[in-house]
This record gives sequence, C-alpha cells and structure tokens, in this order.
Amino acid sequence: MELICEKGIGKTHAKWSPVSTAYYRLVPDIKFHSEIKDDDAVELKKLCPTGVFDIEDLGKKGKRAIVGDVRKCTTCRECIRPDKFKDRVDLGKIKDRFEFHVESVGILPP
Repeated sequence: MELICEKGIGKTHAKWSPVSTAYYRLVPDIKFHSEIKDDDAVELKKLCPTGVFDIEDLGKKGKRAIVGDVRKCTTCRECIRPDKFKDRVDLGKIKDRFEFHVESVGILPP
C-alpha cells in the first residue's frame, strides 16, 4: 500500500472535513492447555457466538476442538465461562500484532 497525506483543515476546503472512522484492535490469541475432545468439543463450538472454534474429525479416535478462525473472536469470554473450560482454554491477545481498519463515508472511495 502506498499512502500520500496532505494536511489541511475543513475551514479551508471541504475535502479536509473529517468523514471517516479509523480504528484498530489487537489480534486475539487462543490456545488450548489440553485437548478438548468429543462431546466437550461440540459444546465448546456451540458456546462461541461468532464461530471461532471448529471440530476436527480424528476417525476412530473421535473428534477434537480446534481454533478455526481466530480473527472472528470478539473476546466475549463465553468460551471460558463454564468451569470445565476455564483452565483448558487460554484467551489472550498478541501484543505486537493488530488489525487496522479505515471506513470511508466520504465522496471518494477508499
């Protein structure tokens, strides 16, 4: 991406009026301290309202929970509310990685 910036104020020209929203968020980091298998894996997948977790089929060994798409995580903490998952799921943030979003609402496309 190549960006060119020009400083100005809205009093001088309307093109410098603030008409967009920019924000960032730290990338979530989800790890399992121990494997979550079979019925517990299904329950964990159902707990997450945004669909972060997925189930991997191990054939005759059953099923286990995996982290499907970590970027869907909103850190709602629903996955660690039940006591049986509190010590098995580690929910955190990567301190040096973030997503930066710019939403355009002006006349020009982003």
